[in-house]
Amino acid sequence: MKTWEEFDEIVKSSMTEEEYERHILISKISADLIKLRLDRNMTQKDLADKTGLKQSAVARLESEEVLPKLDTLLKLAKALDASINLNPNEEFIIKISSNNSKHNKAG
Repeated sequence: MKTWEEFDEIVKSSMTEEEYERHILISKISADLIKLRLDRNMTQKDLADKTGLKQSAVARLESEEVLPKLDTLLKLAKALDASINLNPNEEFIIKISSNNSKHNKAG
C-alpha cells in the first residue's frame, strides 16, 4: 500500500505545476466547505437553499469536480458565516470569520 506522500508524488508527477496547484486549491476548498457545513449541522440541500445554488452544485464543489468562481465562494462564505482567504499557501481557504461566532471552533 502506498503512503499519502507516495500517492501525492504520483499525482504531482502526472500534472504540470499549474495543474497541480489548481488541484491542491480545489482540494482545500472542498475540505473546508465540507468541514464548515458539517460543523453547522447542514446538509448539502440546506447550504444550497441558503446560497441559491442547486444541491448538485454543492455536491460538485465538495467532490472536487470544479473550482468555484469568486461570487460562488462569497455566497458560500456568507451562508456559512465564514470568510475567504485568497492565499492558497495558507492551511484554510474558507475559514470561520470571527471569534465571537457561535460556530467558531478554530479560534
